[in-house]
Amino acid sequence: MPRHKKEEAQRPEESLESRIERVMERVLDRVAFTPPEMLRIGDVAKMLSMSTPTVRKIVANGQLPFYITEGGKRYKREDVMDYINSLEPCER
Repeated sequence: MPRHKKEEAQRPEESLESRIERVMERVLDRVAFTPPEMLRIGDVAKMLSMSTPTVRKIVANGQLPFYITEGGKRYKREDVMDYINSLEPCER
């Protein structure tokens, strides 16, 4: 008998809500995703809803730091979030 069938057989009085909760925990354990902390320029462009040339201009202006790795330039997620938080609202 498969493992999950044994578990269900051992808990005949379990409520529907607790069964759903237990199944959801198993699903979330399998699909948990931690986004990378070091990003490529395309990832940064997506986060900022900008083109990659625009991101390159922001980097060239010194507004967003970058790091050289063996794979090329990378950007820290924290630095991108700091850049976003530093933006001032437009007053028109």
